[in-house]
Formats: sequence, C-alpha cells, structure tokens
Amino acid sequence: MTLAERVAVIESCRYVDEVIEDAPLQVTEEFLAEHGITTVVHGDDLSPEGAEFVYGPAAAAGKLTYVRRTGGISTTQLIQRVLDAAASRNE
Repeated sequence: MTLAERVAVIESCRYVDEVIEDAPLQVTEEFLAEHGITTVVHGDDLSPEGAEFVYGPAAAAGKLTYVRRTGGISTTQLIQRVLDAAASRNE
C-alpha cells in the first residue's frame, strides 16, 4: 500500500480523529503538545525498548495505548491471496 492508501485506511476508522503523515520516528513532548495529541496507538507487538525509543514521552505520560495484534494474518499472505485471486480470474 502507498502512504496515501495507508492514511486513507486509518482515517476511515471511526475512533481516529486525525492521521499525521509526517510524524517523526521519535515522538517528542513538543510534537505531542504542538498537535494536541492525547492518545498514541500501536500494536502490542512492540517491545518495551521499542516503545521507549519511539514513544518515550507519550509512554511516560500514559498516552500510549496498545491494540491487540491479530495473529495469523501477514502482509505476505494477504498479497499472495490477492495475486492468487487475480490469477484465477485471468484463467
């Protein structure tokens, strides 16, 4: 998916207020304040070290929320399913 497609998917979620496309790799207190961010969300597959590195100030302020990762679904598998479906239509 392109960045624009990924943004469109996330923006379509009913609980998402705004998607910031140019967010920095490491969230700073200034970034959180500048955008009035109250909640940062990431999948629960992020290690504590990764969370500290990327979301340190958000985590420290209790603004980091984890969502359960859906097991058994991978991007590679999804792409293969799309390719297989397209191939079967072209036969």
